[in-house]
Amino acid sequence: MAEVPAHGALPVRTTAREVVGGFMARLRHLPQVALTPFLVLFLVQGGLMLLRGGGGDDGQSSPLAAIAVLAAIPVVVFAYAAFLVDWLRLVLLGPEQAGTGPRLSVGGRDARMLASGILVAVLALLASIPGIVLGMLAGGSPVAGVVAALVTLLLALTAAVSFGLVLPAVAVDRSLGMGAAWSAARPVLVKIAGIVALTLLPVHLLVSSSGVAYAVMLSGDGPVVPVMVLTLVLEFVELALLGSLLAALHQRLLGDPTRAEAA
Repeated sequence: MAEVPAHGALPVRTTAREVVGGFMARLRHLPQVALTPFLVLFLVQGGLMLLRGGGGDDGQSSPLAAIAVLAAIPVVVFAYAAFLVDWLRLVLLGPEQAGTGPRLSVGGRDARMLASGILVAVLALLASIPGIVLGMLAGGSPVAGVVAALVTLLLALTAAVSFGLVLPAVAVDRSLGMGAAWSAARPVLVKIAGIVALTLLPVHLLVSSSGVAYAVMLSGDGPVVPVMVLTLVLEFVELALLGSLLAALHQRLLGDPTRAEAA
């Protein structure tokens, strides 16, 4: 494993520029990598919309709708996991390597990515608890509520990126424990938070806004399908940026995940 860099060895602005620059350089590959999972999610969400619309006013709570939602959950999460695997492999191995999409099946690598991703999400949720408590203490102040929401998001995203250092290793069939990821991230945690604030947080806020608009239109009138497509596109952009950030931080803090000594 590579040595954790000394204090100051992770420049916030320089790293953020490198992450965004690397992401933009690979952006032309995003449609290819996202094609299959995007179509899967579009069909799933479109099917659920049709089922809800055809069920009358209580269609959403009908047994058929509930079964469809439960059946869709594993399909949706595997679609996201498969995309993250393919994008990380593209970043780490190059677009000419096999296993960078599009593809029509999932495998053990995707299952490992999903399991690791769920664990990372749980840890990120736990890390956001102080922000949630701050929001509860904010009372009815709109400004305090916004500040608490931003703190909550920043805590969650920083934890997700810190523990998510295991994900690039998973994508290239290497093994890295959560403890090793945390040990590498902890000395530069504030710097990681700064990098997240400059890169991932603005995109996440954009995705959240689009998602809220989509949810509102589902319960009323409006151009639901275009907003659904926009939300899906933004989600894949955010996930690709996250993958680019994780790959860059892994290489800086732990070494190249494609090499055995970095695992």
